[in-house]
Amino acid sequence: MLEFNANSHAVFGFILLLGLVAGQLVRNITFFPRITGYMFCGLLFGPSIFNIISEKLITEMQPITDIAIAISLFRLGQQINYQYIRDHLGVVLAGIAESILTFALV
Repeated sequence: MLEFNANSHAVFGFILLLGLVAGQLVRNITFFPRITGYMFCGLLFGPSIFNIISEKLITEMQPITDIAIAISLFRLGQQINYQYIRDHLGVVLAGIAESILTFALV
């Protein structure tokens, strides 16, 4: 069983709060969905740029990060406009065909 220390929880909680704020700011300022702010915050504070959340901390908090990813994907799924897909079925099918062809060629 993994042991979490208080510092890990505090840092992770702070980054989650920053992600919520960033998501709301992105939604209010631009036409992008909130998940864009969540991803930008994760990129900014994760191991890629500022390394506030290190690889070690991500490994320690794996169950919590899995839940956070699941919630983010759920929210992303709520953003799908099914009426647009029905109205533009040709575009969707062309995108699927393009993806399959690219996968096959690569």
